[in-house]
Parts: sequence; C-alpha cells; structure tokens
Amino acid sequence: MNTFFLRDIPLSKIRHNDLPCYVEEGYGGRPIEEWPMYQFFAEYVHGEKELAREKFEAWYLEQLSQYHHRPKIEGGMYTGSLYTLIEHISGVPFLEATELHKREAIKRRVAERFNLLENIKTQGYRPGVERIDGIRKDGYVYLLGGHHRVAILSALGKEVLPQMMVFSNRFMYNLFTILRNIRILFKPKH
Repeated sequence: MNTFFLRDIPLSKIRHNDLPCYVEEGYGGRPIEEWPMYQFFAEYVHGEKELAREKFEAWYLEQLSQYHHRPKIEGGMYTGSLYTLIEHISGVPFLEATELHKREAIKRRVAERFNLLENIKTQGYRPGVERIDGIRKDGYVYLLGGHHRVAILSALGKEVLPQMMVFSNRFMYNLFTILRNIRILFKPKH
C-alpha cells in the first residue's frame, strides 16, 4: 500500500461528506457530533442500547422512505447496500417489497452496525482491514466512506483516526482509485 497518502487525522478535523441529501438533512459537511449515527452510537455506548436501536431503526426507515429514489452519488439510497438487502430479503424489486421486508432489513443493518461497534470496542480499530478515504478541503477532511466507523471511534472517546487515506482533491482520489483497481485486476492469483 502506498503510504504517501496515509495520515493520522484528529477526529475534530473530520467532516461528513457534503453530498446533496446529507446537506438537506443537516449533517452534510458537519462535525461528527452532528451526525445522526454518532448520536445512536453515543447512546449505545452510554448504556441506552435498546433506545439507540429503536432510534437508529426509525431513522433508517424515515431516510429510506425519503431517499430510496435518490442515487448514491447524491447521498441517496437508490441501489445502496440497504436497498439491495431489502431486495435480497424480499426476493422482489425494491418497490414491490413490503413494509415487513424493509423493517427486517433495517433491523439486520442496525444489528450489523452495533456489532461493528462492539468489535471495535473489544478488538480495537484496525485501519489495514478497510481503509477510510477522504479529501482535504477548507482545512478539514471530508469522508468518502467509513462514516459509521468514524462515528463509532468518536462515540468510544477516541481522538484520532489512524492511517486515513487523504487526497488533495477529487481528481487525485479518482486517479488513485483507478490505479488501485488496475493493480487488483492484474494481481497474480495464488
């Protein structure tokens, strides 16, 4: 892995990416403490586990109803991981899925998020497993992914995100991603 772009970033310098849907919701481009998922993780860490689950599930359901038709490049949920999980569970296209299927998928996804929190809490954060990428802008680093892991680290009281891939702009990120994908494509198979 090229370490040229790797940086330890103070969590206070990290911002949620500022895609249109996130901005509309009021947390796009904002500090971690203003993200909805941070609130749920913080409640969970402070012992309000059932309340945190209920709020997270309700929030996901509301977000799904509002953004299921908006593409991921806008911060929407169309063809995203929850959307496709609902299709997998229901066995039908998303728009034909029942409310019961949607709630089951959300329940699973929320359980996965809190399992991730428990794993990070007990085993620590392992940056080499799946790197978190961001773009430097206006003195902050805007995330391109890894929002849940960053929110969990903050809720657990951590102050630094180690070994984050930080790019100077979107072009450099896109170029690096293309080169990384080419390397993966031509990597010898064992």
